[in-house]
Amino acid sequence: MDQLARIRTDKRQVLLICSSRTNQMTESPENAKAILLMEDDDEVREAMTEFLKLRGYRVIQATNEADSIEESVKSEYQIELILIDQDLNSDDALAIGRRVRDHFKMGQEVPVVVLPAEFKKELEGTDEAVGGLDCKSYLANGQQLEGLLNRLLHRDGEI
Repeated sequence: MDQLARIRTDKRQVLLICSSRTNQMTESPENAKAILLMEDDDEVREAMTEFLKLRGYRVIQATNEADSIEESVKSEYQIELILIDQDLNSDDALAIGRRVRDHFKMGQEVPVVVLPAEFKKELEGTDEAVGGLDCKSYLANGQQLEGLLNRLLHRDGEI
């Protein structure tokens, strides 16, 4: 456990700092891409929602798998990415994201991105492709997440 970096608090701080620095955009444009955000921690969910909205994304918030399905049904937007930041094993979180995607028959072109809560320090700052466009992102900062979302949602490159 000594080699595992616990980054939930750090991530919250980074996202809040990044959000506060980029406050030019306060509303999502009409053609904004929609992200389903599954996060079980209220503070982190709100910080990440602010981070994403300030970057022009629409955000559908959920706390778990069942909530994701319920909120997705209620939403008027087409989900284009599933972002999971749960205090779960990253493989379990990936499986949950894929089940939600399959439930709505979204197709493999809708990426599932897992932000593991715990990981080895040497993974920090990397993204790991885990099939198709799905990936695990071991966040070092908000710019890493922003770059990954740009690549996946705007298809500017590979994971």
